[in-house]
Amino acid sequence: ASHAENIKIKFPLNDTNYDISSSWNDERINTRDQLIRKVRHVVQYKYGPRYDVQPYGSSVYMATQILSRTGDGDLDLVVLDTNWPQGFSPEMDMKHLPRMFDSYN
Repeated sequence: ASHAENIKIKFPLNDTNYDISSSWNDERINTRDQLIRKVRHVVQYKYGPRYDVQPYGSSVYMATQILSRTGDGDLDLVVLDTNWPQGFSPEMDMKHLPRMFDSYN
């Protein structure tokens, strides 16, 4: 957790009077990509290189449209486990899963 506290991302100001130009939108997308890389780094630092963090949903297919129109939006991220690219079986005993899957960890 102390490693995650060092992440500081400054987003461009989001003001209704602010001109949402292409350079502003590019800056937001660069900041978004930087945030994804930093979250990936924290996950891999804490749990190991077998995990990857990727955006999904509207964060992937509508990122540019949403940012250019509204200037805000959420960022949906998923943690992928390269050892289980298809996920794990629902019958799996949760006690035997890696720490990454322990939501209280």
